[in-house]
Amino acid sequence: MSLTKRIKRIRTKLAHGVHQVAGLANIALSENDRRIQSFKDKHQGQAAFVLGNGPSLTPTDLDLLKPYPTFASNKIYLAYEQTDWRPTYYSVLDVLVAENNRQEVAAVDSVKIHSSDIIPYLGHAITPDITWLHNRYYNQSHQHGEFKFATNPMAGIHAGWTVIYLQLQLAYYMGFQEVYMLGLDFSFMNSPSTGQMSAHGEILKSEGEVNHFHKDYRKPGETWTVPRLDLQIKAFEAARKTYETNGRKLVNASRKTKLECLERADLDEVLATLAQ
Repeated sequence: MSLTKRIKRIRTKLAHGVHQVAGLANIALSENDRRIQSFKDKHQGQAAFVLGNGPSLTPTDLDLLKPYPTFASNKIYLAYEQTDWRPTYYSVLDVLVAENNRQEVAAVDSVKIHSSDIIPYLGHAITPDITWLHNRYYNQSHQHGEFKFATNPMAGIHAGWTVIYLQLQLAYYMGFQEVYMLGLDFSFMNSPSTGQMSAHGEILKSEGEVNHFHKDYRKPGETWTVPRLDLQIKAFEAARKTYETNGRKLVNASRKTKLECLERADLDEVLATLAQ
């Protein structure tokens, strides 16, 4: 490594360290920090839905969620042609999703809260209306099989190999008492490997496999990152522990799912209870 690169890396680490210390003390060093602060306990005591993009997610169910705050991600905009529901909050973490769909991601008309990992991949799509959550712990978050869960995104978030983990940390910070997950099928047909790696893992090339709610979600030839379900399970277990330890609920209300580490609930029963 050249001396210039070493100096740049040291400066970056120092800047991140300063920002993390300030964040832990809830000191805003930038306009982005102030936007993060504005989310603190914004939805104290409320219920929210965090959406996966699995095949079990339907426009009919999205219509049912209109009265509630919702978190969605990635190519959820493909559902817009079949529903006038729109997510309250929208996030992207995966660098290939950002790079392959930068115009569509920029056009989503929701409160956009993304991982800072994707900044280099959005290019001209970066706009002041985006709030950035800094991923401080990508390599450290799964050492020894233990995942950390950030309750204060001001100091950064922890990676969990899924954008949903980012959103669960954000929902906690916003004060939601009950968080229900929908469309989290937790089952994938993998594509052939390209033999390449991205910042978030091995790169695959789609051959038309259907792993999502829309038939054109991933077209043949599109690259994507291999899903590490083994590590995601550990992340969801860490999220469940944090929620339950602090008297909150984290429930999997997906119509179909292979994720069994969370409390399960029937969506229709959940909505009936919330409507009372």
